[in-house]
Amino acid sequence: MKDNKWDPFTIVHYLAVGFLVLVWLYVGIVPKLLFPDSGEIALMQKTGMFPGKEAFLVTVLGGAEAAWGIILAVLHRSRRVHLLNIIGLLLLLLAGLGSSRDMLQAPFNPITLTVPMLGLALIGWVTAGGRKEI
Repeated sequence: MKDNKWDPFTIVHYLAVGFLVLVWLYVGIVPKLLFPDSGEIALMQKTGMFPGKEAFLVTVLGGAEAAWGIILAVLHRSRRVHLLNIIGLLLLLLAGLGSSRDMLQAPFNPITLTVPMLGLALIGWVTAGGRKEI
């Protein structure tokens, strides 16, 4: 095989990572930092775990999600970073499964977001080390 920087394997890696980065940036910035009153604060209030600190926590989470998107973009060739992403997404999935039944019945819910992200994260993990000839 020729040493082609843009072989299909590399393209798949950049597409998977690129979409993951876009999703992390979007979910961190748009609903949590720009429009927290669109439901993010209410979701945090439903947990009952952080009374009076929900707005602050939503802001912190939004910043952390956006920062994670940037970290993933910069360190996209690190399999460890992808493994951390996969573990985090699995934890989010478990939290989503344990959330209220009302939220799980909504057309766009934690599961419909997390499962595709998990698929992209697995692709990123598999392709992070570059192509290895077998």
